Amino acid sequence: MLLYATRGKSDFSRALLRETLHQCAVVSASELKNLTQLLQEILVLEDCQQFNRLQCVIDGFTDKDGQSVEGVLALIQSQQSSDSRRAYQLMKFLVSLANRLQIAKDYLLQSPCKWQWSVNWLKQKIEQSYWSPHADLSNENSNTRIFQRTTSAQVTLEEATALLTEFESSDMETETDLEFGLAQPAENDETPTTLESASKSKCRFSLGPS
Repeated sequence: MLLYATRGKSDFSRALLRETLHQCAVVSASELKNLTQLLQEILVLEDCQQFNRLQCVIDGFTDKDGQSVEGVLALIQSQQSSDSRRAYQLMKFLVSLANRLQIAKDYLLQSPCKWQWSVNWLKQKIEQSYWSPHADLSNENSNTRIFQRTTSAQVTLEEATALLTEFESSDMETETDLEFGLAQPAENDETPTTLESASKSKCRFSLGPS
């Protein structure tokens, strides 16, 4: 019913996303999975508002009353110290969304600096956490706010790292094409793209701890 009401309707979409994102910040971590599943179903809905909804969820937005609504990236950053399990679940949501929805993946790859710090954070949390492969641990089914090192968390880190590596590989290919004159500037560009300017605008990142 919610998905049907959302299709093609900007105002309703924003109202629904505002409430859902707010709930993502306040419900118990054990209830968060249902909300992120709802968000994912809203975002995979193909209509004229799909990309706008994606931007709102990832980056946040200002509602019609002028109130700022935090997106998932801002929520991860604000929760990583006080509620690391919530921050992890929201990061897992982004990785899952990128694997399921190509435009979400492309959007994240356009600006890796926006979320590369969260990959570093998860890597650091996993390295600092004790892990027993035989322990029945979960970051989704308990009420504690403390992040647990689990197989699922390690898989999430691997997938997030793979996304960043994909950006790095793509960026290196672009630089190589520019260096050897294989890439052509857009016809409407007033100034041709050069290797120097591309290097200056490129986001440098490291997969090690920040």
